[in-house]
Amino acid sequence: MVEHGSSSGTDLLLGDGGLIWGYDQSLSPDRIIQTSFIEEMSTVSSEVKDLLETIKSRETQLKKQESLVYKRQLKIDLKEKELRTVQESVNNEMAKLEKGTLDTVVALQNSISELKKENSRLKESFQNVSKNHSASKAEIEMIQSKNAKLEKQLSSANGRIKNLIKLQNVKIKELSENKENIQSPPKTKKITKPRPQNPRQDPHTSELLKILMRAVSNIDQDYFSSLFEESFQHQLSSLLSSLTAYLKSVTQSSAVVQYPVLKLTLKCLSVMAEPECNSPTLKVIFRKIAEILCTEGQYSDSSHLHSRLVSCLILSKTSLQVQTLQKSLKQILTDVQEEGAVDIILDNSGHSILLSSLSDPIQVKLILNILILLTLNSGPNDPILPGLIPHLDRLIELLEEGDTEIITSVSILLQRVSSLPAAKYRLKQSANLLRRMINEHSCSNSLVVLNCKAVLMNIDCFRQIPGGG
Repeated sequence: MVEHGSSSGTDLLLGDGGLIWGYDQSLSPDRIIQTSFIEEMSTVSSEVKDLLETIKSRETQLKKQESLVYKRQLKIDLKEKELRTVQESVNNEMAKLEKGTLDTVVALQNSISELKKENSRLKESFQNVSKNHSASKAEIEMIQSKNAKLEKQLSSANGRIKNLIKLQNVKIKELSENKENIQSPPKTKKITKPRPQNPRQDPHTSELLKILMRAVSNIDQDYFSSLFEESFQHQLSSLLSSLTAYLKSVTQSSAVVQYPVLKLTLKCLSVMAEPECNSPTLKVIFRKIAEILCTEGQYSDSSHLHSRLVSCLILSKTSLQVQTLQKSLKQILTDVQEEGAVDIILDNSGHSILLSSLSDPIQVKLILNILILLTLNSGPNDPILPGLIPHLDRLIELLEEGDTEIITSVSILLQRVSSLPAAKYRLKQSANLLRRMINEHSCSNSLVVLNCKAVLMNIDCFRQIPGGG
């Protein structure tokens, strides 16, 4: 420390070069140092305070910024979580879409493969149909040529039949007039009773039968039926009696000779009304016919399908023996499954003979089974289904009162006939019975249930079944 002299007092020069002006010489060096330190510390303290304030201010700003950063980080984390969720959802959907698309592609490829195979089959089928069409066309042309010849023969046969009918009517008239003259002769003359005429020995009747039997296999069945009923509707008993003699006379002949006689006999039976069949005269004729077919020749046991079927149908109408009836019906049931048997039965109105026997409780099961096979093997234009309509009352009665086998058979027939508009009204009247059959057989006979439901659907009553839709 160096002292300097001045006019106002002594100045103190500090060791660091600092100069304290106005130094009081009365103060001690320690006091001077202490005062200087206090002043310096005051200055430092002030600076420190300023610095602390600055630090606090910056710390507050940093906390605010840190809070904002934390909030932003939370938002970023939430966004990242949402993004991961969306990414997972997108990945799942993409996987599903890829799998669905792959399945669809595989299914489409399989469908295309099946369609190619089906197209190939259809192409082959079309080629076969084309070939068959050409063959059928040639066959039709040949049949048309034959048909033209047969029509000429038919026209000639019709003329001969009409002429013979006229001759027969004239003959009957002459016999009637002769009978009247004989019944009232002059009293002066001796009465001689003439020998009664046997209609089977009349040459005109014999010739007429031959022509009918020859024509029965060659002309249109509908036309023949109308011609037959028009010409013989009042002479069926006499004609049937004559045919009985013919059946007996051709027992040892071939089936080609027997068949026209059998066919004409069955035609007589099919057009007869039920009251007419119960007459004593016809019952005797029926018994004779049944005896001939059962005991002579090989009719019902013939190896010829046509003769065997028609013989059995005749027996089912004429025989009174239960054993014979059952044998005939069982034979029909066996034969109806052979090719061409259904056409034989329908062409000869055999279904009418069978339907007229539905009232027989002993034979009804066999008859129902035969009718089922006829309906299943017949075409849409065949007369079997329309022929069932007049017998719906009997079928409904059997459905209500029959055993399980009969109910099953009847349900099949009703299901088949319910598709015809003419049968719907009668079947609608029995809708409640059909529903009852569904409930009663729901656990025991699924076939009855399905058939009854099909009937109700065909007659527009299916929606009224509880749970039926």
